[in-house]
Amino acid sequence: MDLAALKELFGSTYVSFASRRVAERLTDSTSGTVLPFSFEEELELITDLALLEKEEIFFNAARTSTARWP
Repeated sequence: MDLAALKELFGSTYVSFASRRVAERLTDSTSGTVLPFSFEEELELITDLALLEKEEIFFNAARTSTARWP
């Protein structure tokens, strides 16, 4: 993600990723399982317009687990 481009797009003086606590609250998901799209009104979806040219988009949200591999 080009944070400098986002900063320019919004005319901001500072841009950063959300903290884990804020991201989990806004997405109602555990860190590591946050989907790339959200329908939360507090979040604005910004995407590369090239994605709109695709018929399908595949993504895989990670899953967190405390289980150990043998």
